[in-house]
Amino acid sequence: MRPANTFVLFILEVILIGLSSANSLRSSISSQISADGVHHQYKCNPNPNDGLVCTDGRVAKPGDWGACGTKGDDLQFAGRRYCPRGFFQCTNNYCGLHASECKLHPVKFGKAACHQPFVCPSYSVATAFPPRSFDDCKCKHGFVKEGHKCARIFKCPSYSHAVVRPPRSFYDCKCKYGFEKEGHKCVPSFKCPSYSIATSSPPRSFYDCKCEYGFKKEGHKCVRSFTCPVYSLPKTANPESFDDCKCISDYTKVGAMCKKIFHCPENSSPVNGLACSFAECTCHHGFEKHHQRCIPIFTCPINSKATTANPRSFEHDCECLEGYAKFQGMCREKYHCPENSSPIFDGPAWKLDECKCDHGFEMYGGACGENCAADYNVLKAELAAMKLELATAKSSLSVCLGGSDNGPVSAGILPSAIASAE
Repeated sequence: MRPANTFVLFILEVILIGLSSANSLRSSISSQISADGVHHQYKCNPNPNDGLVCTDGRVAKPGDWGACGTKGDDLQFAGRRYCPRGFFQCTNNYCGLHASECKLHPVKFGKAACHQPFVCPSYSVATAFPPRSFDDCKCKHGFVKEGHKCARIFKCPSYSHAVVRPPRSFYDCKCKYGFEKEGHKCVPSFKCPSYSIATSSPPRSFYDCKCEYGFKKEGHKCVRSFTCPVYSLPKTANPESFDDCKCISDYTKVGAMCKKIFHCPENSSPVNGLACSFAECTCHHGFEKHHQRCIPIFTCPINSKATTANPRSFEHDCECLEGYAKFQGMCREKYHCPENSSPIFDGPAWKLDECKCDHGFEMYGGACGENCAADYNVLKAELAAMKLELATAKSSLSVCLGGSDNGPVSAGILPSAIASAE
C-alpha cells in the first residue's frame, strides 16, 4: 500500500496541476479592444516568436511571409500554423494587424501572446507544482545551479584535487606533488628525456627513467648505443662497433653484417676466399657453371662440329663431318665397302670383314667378283672325261710297247707324254 504521507502529497500535486490548468485556460482568453473601440474576447496567440510557425514545425524569419508556402484561393495560407506575435490570425490563417481584417474569416487568435508557464531548465526537476521560478527547481545529480541553469559539476583531472567545492573549472583544481598544470591536465613536473620511459609514476629524476632498447644513459639523456646485427653476438658488455661483435656459427662478417657461409660445389672455389652464394664461386679450369654446379666444359671431338651454341653432349649437340660417323663417343672415318658389296650391320662398316658381297658375287682378294662355281663344275667334268680318255689311250699304247714297223717304242717317251696331257 502507498504510505499515508505519500498519498497526501499525491493529492496535493493533482490539485496544484488542476489549478495551474485553470489559470492557463483563463489566461488564454484576453480582453482586447478592436479598431471600433469595442472590447472583444480573443484567444491568445500561442506563438511567442516574431516569425510565422509552419504546420511542419518550422519557425520562419521575421517578415518572411512566404516561408510556409501558398496554394491559392482560401487555401493560400494552409501551410501556416501560427501568425507571429502581435498579429491577429484569421480562421484562414491570414495574419493582420487589426481584427477588422478578419471580416470574411473570423479571428482565430488575438495578437496578445499567451502567458507561458515557467518550466524548470534542463538537468533539473521541480520541487513545487507548478514551479514559479528557478527557486522551485533542483538540479539533478552531477549538476549544480549556475545563474538560471544547471551546469555540470566540474571534475578535476587525474593527479589533481579541488581547492573549491564544487569546482567550476580547472582553475579550482591543484595538481598533486610532482605534477604541474599544462593546458587542462596535470603532467609530471619531471619528464623523462627522449628515447626513455619512466619506471615510477611520477618520475622524480632521470634515475626513474629507463632508456629504450638500443639506447644507453649518457649524462642526463639517452644516446643511441651500438647493437650487434642479426646473426651476431656482442663480445663485450657494451659494444661500440661491429668490431665488438662476432658472427654465430656458419656465418661470417661481410661488410657491416653477418652472412651465411656458402660452400662452393665440387670443381669450384670462392672468388675472394669466402663465398656467400654460388654467384661468388668460380669454376676450376676446364669447368663451367651449370645449375648450381661446375661441370666439365664439353667440346665436340675431332672430325665433328657443334649444332648448338653451348654443346653439352656428343650424342645430342654434335654431328660428324662428311665421311665420318659416330662411333663410341667419337667420329670415325667410314669404311667404303668394295663394289658390289654393302655393310653387314645397320650403319656404316669400319673394315672389310663388316662388308658382304651382293647376291651373285663372291669375295676374291678384297673384291667381289661374279660367282664362277657352275663353270668350274663343267670344267671339272670335262677334265675327268679327258682323264678317262687318256687312261684308255694309255692302256692301248701299252700293247704296242712290244714293237712296230719302225722298231720298238722307247719306254720313257710314252709316260712323259701322257703326263703332259694330264
